[in-house]
Amino acid sequence: MARIREFSDIIEPTAAEEKLLENCRAGVPTVLGDGERPAGPSGARTVRAEVLRYLILGGCDDCRVDESGIYLAGAYVNGALDLNDATAKHLIGLDKCRFENAVEAQQLEAPLVSFQGSFLPGLNLERAKIRGSVFLSEGFHATGEVSLSGAVIGGQLECSNGRFDNASGHALNAQAVRVAGAVFLKGDFHATGQVRLSGAVIGGQLTCRNGRFENEKGDALIAERMRVKESFIWRGVRVDTGSINLNAASVGDLVDDMSSWPLGGRVGLDGFTYERIAGAATPTDAKTRLDWLSRGDTWKGVFFPQPYEQLAKVLGEMGHREDRRLVLTAK
Repeated sequence: MARIREFSDIIEPTAAEEKLLENCRAGVPTVLGDGERPAGPSGARTVRAEVLRYLILGGCDDCRVDESGIYLAGAYVNGALDLNDATAKHLIGLDKCRFENAVEAQQLEAPLVSFQGSFLPGLNLERAKIRGSVFLSEGFHATGEVSLSGAVIGGQLECSNGRFDNASGHALNAQAVRVAGAVFLKGDFHATGQVRLSGAVIGGQLTCRNGRFENEKGDALIAERMRVKESFIWRGVRVDTGSINLNAASVGDLVDDMSSWPLGGRVGLDGFTYERIAGAATPTDAKTRLDWLSRGDTWKGVFFPQPYEQLAKVLGEMGHREDRRLVLTAK
């Protein structure tokens, strides 16, 4: 389909497109069918990607999109949605939709982006600038790489109850992402393939409570040199296959449980720093914390003493002087 720049370029709009065009002008949500994600192509719910792009860019004088933005639910999006280098004037809400092709949105600028409950073959938001939040949650499912590499997000990154499948590579690539708020990889969050947070800067907390990570080909979570200003919550997590690489990462509070850390030399803690161990149920006794260190003091066959020094430092500052002594003795 040729690129749409004017309202007159829209040839033979579908019934779903007519409803969407009318609602975007009126500033009301567009819900197709029962509002749930279509199982497959649906003639009654089809919206062409180029029509959607035209509206995301604000429309034109003959079809001006209301300042409340675009909210579309229950659509089947036909064709490839290309938002590379685009500037969206208003929020983008494309929830519970099924996309025929991966969405390309490198360097997109937008107030907010939501794909809650949607299915996509892939999503590229590399170097995007989103003033508000990004929602890839509540039934979101991608079967190819989701990339937020180098993106700047002014709100939070919400991936709770989302599924990210790309066993041959990156399931979620957020390398060097900058998030002003929190990052949530929790609930029924499930990644098959690598989750990459290397060099990420997170202004709020990173919550992985009850998340599931697996990668048969390497690191399930790689977060080297990640910076988390507030808490790193790692509780109730399953790591079925793959390693957890936190080498040189730094966080505020560490809130964890032992069952979430895999055995067998699959944890990297060299250079990992934290300000304190927090949470009523988080263990601080030397015996339990030494069990934790035994899972992360050796990386690729090399022993590193730094994790012991770090733990001893934090326990001492928290007043656990005898536990501090036992940790240094164990080192």
